[in-house]
Amino acid sequence: MQTVANRGIGLSWLRGLGSPRAGALRTLVLVVTATAGLSFAPGALALEGDTIAGVVTDASTHAGIVGIEVCASALNAEPVEGPERCAQTTSGGVYSLSGLESGRYRVEFSTPTQSELNYVTQYYNGASTPGGATPVTVSEATGATGIDAALKAGGRITGRVTDASTGAPIGEIVVCAIRSPFEGIKCASTHANGEYSIASLAGGQYMVVFSTQLGRNLNYITQYYNGQLSQLGATQVEVRAEGTTAGIDAALQAGGQISGTVTDASSGAAIPKAFVCALSLLPEVTECAFTNEVGHYLISGLPSANYQVRFSAGRGYLVQYYNAKYSRAEASVLGVFAGELKTGIDAAMQSVPAALPLNTGAPAVSGKPTVGDSLSCSTGSWTGKPPPTFTYQWLHDGTPIEGATESAYTVQESDLTHTISCLLTATNVVGRASASSAGVLIAPPASERPSVTILTRRFVVTGRSIDVRVACAHARCIGRIALGNRVPRKTKGSHYLISSAIAVGSFSLAPGQQRTVALRLRGKRALGAFIHARKHPVTARLEVSVRGGDGIFKNVLIR
Repeated sequence: MQTVANRGIGLSWLRGLGSPRAGALRTLVLVVTATAGLSFAPGALALEGDTIAGVVTDASTHAGIVGIEVCASALNAEPVEGPERCAQTTSGGVYSLSGLESGRYRVEFSTPTQSELNYVTQYYNGASTPGGATPVTVSEATGATGIDAALKAGGRITGRVTDASTGAPIGEIVVCAIRSPFEGIKCASTHANGEYSIASLAGGQYMVVFSTQLGRNLNYITQYYNGQLSQLGATQVEVRAEGTTAGIDAALQAGGQISGTVTDASSGAAIPKAFVCALSLLPEVTECAFTNEVGHYLISGLPSANYQVRFSAGRGYLVQYYNAKYSRAEASVLGVFAGELKTGIDAAMQSVPAALPLNTGAPAVSGKPTVGDSLSCSTGSWTGKPPPTFTYQWLHDGTPIEGATESAYTVQESDLTHTISCLLTATNVVGRASASSAGVLIAPPASERPSVTILTRRFVVTGRSIDVRVACAHARCIGRIALGNRVPRKTKGSHYLISSAIAVGSFSLAPGQQRTVALRLRGKRALGAFIHARKHPVTARLEVSVRGGDGIFKNVLIR
């Protein structure tokens, strides 16, 4: 059996947890189990400095206690605590922590990992919590002596853990007793016969949680006493000082599993020791695993829920979520049932440095630009590392259309005679960039489009104008008439060159209406040309444009 005393790094983690979660608790147990038994050689943290010394005794017998661990943590001005120095009491309960820098320290007295001692953790001077500890000051000239402690005997919680289906005992299950994040956590591992004993507990109410150890691949769902999957429904366990609360048992259910392989996106090589976690909100679960030497991982002990999988592989790689997403909001969701194995949840990790998305080919709108039909927006082409994800915004004459944020858009009646385009935004962990498509004009069906007919057969200059009679059909006709002079081209090829408009006029007609439009001549040069044209007809090009309709192009003789 291994008893894990929470101190040092474990305690600082608990402060940030508020209310411990199952996944966080499991990670905490791993770290505390790995670190609580470490001893520090004198001078490991500093070569020079002063000493904290004292005697640790039994509060009832006043006899010195051998084997109590005493740790001094530097109290910095910042919220983060400084390094910790530890030593164990020797004959008569005497201890000495040497090589300390001048400053203020919090001193903790606790039963070390794997010890058979059963004493409640205490902080100087007699405090039961880190926050209540009296700081010990070490000066440059002198150390701090007489930093003593009289420890009280602790209580115990004992029980047995079995498989809910077979009734067989389960070894290597971590069982933790939690009073509150600020008063510590004590843990123990079950023997092969499923039995455990958690010692050094102060009297009070405890929440007891049963979970598997990270890396053991035991497939059992984390459970709280009595048979609850959430700490909200957990039954509190009463512990009395120097007493034993027995029969705190658990029958664990088999969980679901997620497996896959993590590789380098560029080389395809396996990434060992990548950290992969399955995250769920309902119920609140975090279960994790490391990849092995071939990049394979297996996350076990999952209750039935929807999960998002997070991959991290150290400072050389970008954190990633399944399926190739770089934020949890975009991550794909996996439904996993207890007893089910979900395979092929892989990740190809992108190495740093990352690069901002850059558009190298504009998005484009395709589809039939008529009311009731659907338009699609392509992404175009982009660079960026990691590859970006995309969001869409459709525009009406350059103004965003509310709610039109998918890759497809259905043309509305209000879009008639207006231009529709799409704005694409590419986002990755570095930032975002946008690019717009060219606009497409939304036209009605041919049978509903405005149509203009030229009724004039003889075009004559009268003063400074030319009269052109036009008729409108199907829909309101709004447009412009322009007359361009044609002159001989001196170069080979086409015989004529169209000059800029020499006469223009505009119109607005209702369907079925006719009207004569006077085209006003523009400039003295244009006027002189047409005076000449009274004796000799001149060939010109008449152009009629209609908003939302098809234009007319006609060669005419001007007299």
